[in-house]
Amino acid sequence: MSFPPSGTYKISNVKYPTNQLFDLKNGKPTDGTPIIGLGNSKFKSGDMDNLWTLQTVTSQTSGSTVRLVNVQTGTFARPDAKGLTVVGGSTPTEWTLVQTGTLGQYRIETMDGLYACALTDGNDTTNVTLQGVSSVDLTQVWMFCPT
Repeated sequence: MSFPPSGTYKISNVKYPTNQLFDLKNGKPTDGTPIIGLGNSKFKSGDMDNLWTLQTVTSQTSGSTVRLVNVQTGTFARPDAKGLTVVGGSTPTEWTLVQTGTLGQYRIETMDGLYACALTDGNDTTNVTLQGVSSVDLTQVWMFCPT
């Protein structure tokens, strides 16, 4: 199986035709800043709150252990304190990137494999949440688009 190499990406949810991107809300470096979906057309040249550095920690056929670091702030994507939504924070957090049945599409799962990052609504500023892993739920499927 093939996983995206370490590098800088826009992370796009595949369910929505408006190219909803994994975005650190307002580019704030504050711990707990929500990660939201925001339409690709909303960004201007030079905006970096929707750019993420994928750091590969380990890679195996079953999944790749990664960190997602916001380019603008240097903060890490991580579960919030209640484990319900995904936020930016200063604590390095590892995720498992799991390939779906479609080439180039992945789930971003918690390390225990129980939850995946999901964008449950295609409207701008919808929080990225953690949902029980589902192999058929496209709200949990993401593409890593090189910048």
